[in-house]
Amino acid sequence: MKNLSVKISGTAKQNNLVFIDDKEVKLNKNSFGSYSYDVQTEKDSVNIKIKSILEINSKMWFLTNIFFFIISIFGIFDYRLPKKCLSISFETNVKLKNEQNDISISLLTQQVGKPCAEIKTECGVEEIKNFCEQNIIALKRLKTLRITKIFLWIALIVAVVALFSMGIF
Repeated sequence: MKNLSVKISGTAKQNNLVFIDDKEVKLNKNSFGSYSYDVQTEKDSVNIKIKSILEINSKMWFLTNIFFFIISIFGIFDYRLPKKCLSISFETNVKLKNEQNDISISLLTQQVGKPCAEIKTECGVEEIKNFCEQNIIALKRLKTLRITKIFLWIALIVAVVALFSMGIF
């Protein structure tokens, strides 16, 4: 039985899913802001995948964002979605050597076409994917959301002007 200790750092502003041998794992956060996970396996190699999740790619993205836009007093207290809509895709196979294997993965600053992660280990590493890409669907959805918010602001201004002209306020 081989022990594998995975430490992932640099994930402060990202929503990432981590898979080890195609099983999603729940990471433990330490006091320094990095995440760790320990696993025992009988295999000689382990597949590690990290994927980023964009909120705007969810099923009910439009209704959720419009609801929070209105609740937050038309965007005054609303949270900001990422403007670049970048997603990372990292996959590697690690060949385990010893009974105790330590792997350190540092997620880098996201830039299109650049590597998204750096792996440090004494084990053998076969990198399958390591890139950052711009999510085109998320960009289109973000543009649609911005246009909708502008129309909602215009509708609010028209409604307020109409109420003032009727003498209600």
